[in-house]
Amino acid sequence: SANETQFLDPTHKIDKIDISNKSFLDFQLWDFPGKLDISHLRDKEDTSTIEKIFVEARVLIFVIDPVEEKHSIAIDRLHGTILEAYKINPKIKFEVFIHKSDSINEDQKIDNIREMTHRINSKLLT
Repeated sequence: SANETQFLDPTHKIDKIDISNKSFLDFQLWDFPGKLDISHLRDKEDTSTIEKIFVEARVLIFVIDPVEEKHSIAIDRLHGTILEAYKINPKIKFEVFIHKSDSINEDQKIDNIREMTHRINSKLLT
């Protein structure tokens, strides 16, 4: 159930999941650790895996956990990820999901979405 997602363990390494239903679905899901700052990988690691993923990617879904993370840290990671992915693949589309928000009330959800949207737009437009 949706409420059980609050208890999922965090991702600790980049993980590839093949989704294949021969008649309907055929794609790859790459799960990145939430604490991974992609914009700093060029200084620390071989980036060939990241580049291969982004070159072929059509959509990047960035998930923010509003309960456990400070918004500013997550938004900084999102900003760096968008810049890196776009450099590699300017056709990539971006979506931001807000995860585990079922544990906060509706007013907080609306405030969080409004604040995050404003901060994300501000960072991308500067």
